[in-house]
Amino acid sequence: MPDGVTSIAEYYRSFSNRNLLRNAYWAAKESIVNQLGLIEYVNSTYGQYCIDGWRSGGGVRRISLMPHSLRMVCENTSSSAWCLIRQQIENGQEFRGQTVTFSCMYKSIEGGVPWLELMTDTQFATCWSAKASEDWMIASLTAVVPENAEALSAAIELQQRGIPGVGVDLLAAKLELGPFQTLAHMEGNTWVLNDPPPNYALELLKCQRYFVRMKNTESSAVSIGFGSKTAHNKVAITVPLAVPMRIKPTVKCSDPSLLRVVGSTGEQYDVASFYGEVLSANQLRISVTGNFSDMPYGLCVLCINSNGCIDIDANL
Repeated sequence: MPDGVTSIAEYYRSFSNRNLLRNAYWAAKESIVNQLGLIEYVNSTYGQYCIDGWRSGGGVRRISLMPHSLRMVCENTSSSAWCLIRQQIENGQEFRGQTVTFSCMYKSIEGGVPWLELMTDTQFATCWSAKASEDWMIASLTAVVPENAEALSAAIELQQRGIPGVGVDLLAAKLELGPFQTLAHMEGNTWVLNDPPPNYALELLKCQRYFVRMKNTESSAVSIGFGSKTAHNKVAITVPLAVPMRIKPTVKCSDPSLLRVVGSTGEQYDVASFYGEVLSANQLRISVTGNFSDMPYGLCVLCINSNGCIDIDANL
């Protein structure tokens, strides 16, 4: 146990397991990777991404980034509509036959209680034992991943359905190998997280293996890649990436009219269409079409005007 030199937090941190989840620390809003940029996500479409790595699901629900928590609140009156967030683990089949523990720290809103789920193609373990609490509380679920699992995902769902205003504040979540949770420990009557806030830059890099949003928040155009003309109606643009992406991504633009190809002498050309063509190491090659017949061969850059954004998506 801790001595006069080692604090309780340091003691428990010494055997804290690696978190298989990404972007799962929500105790400070500035620690949450949120490339889509909204403060609240309200929708009724199952499977839409909200903060990086997490899909929301069920009926109408509100996912909000609070100063010191992630808040999930039901806004649906239908008893058949559920409210959840879910993350799929890459290469989930690698965990076949292994014991895993999924936990979260939560606080009730209007009596809301979390229901933890572990899933492959179908649900294989749930935790209904969590209780409503006005103080921070731990919910935990331990199970063995089925031997035939082709995927693995973890979800936090509200037990109550169809009661608008019921919800939970979530401080953090953890999926780890082993038969017990190392997310938090008790100090007196209070649950305390074991791990310090993650390094935001490293957490962002983890998330950008799956999704990158390039958004221009400046008042003037900015370049996002460089390349050259390959035909009278086509240029090949190389976009540098911070980390290699999981697979060749899809590439979408909020408004293609906000894109411009700028030639070597400064002339600008409209973009008709574009698509991700080749992914290699830390770069993506994009093919851009348009009328480039009078653009000289040589170096050119792809620019995006103010308020435009490009989404590079390799999500699970």
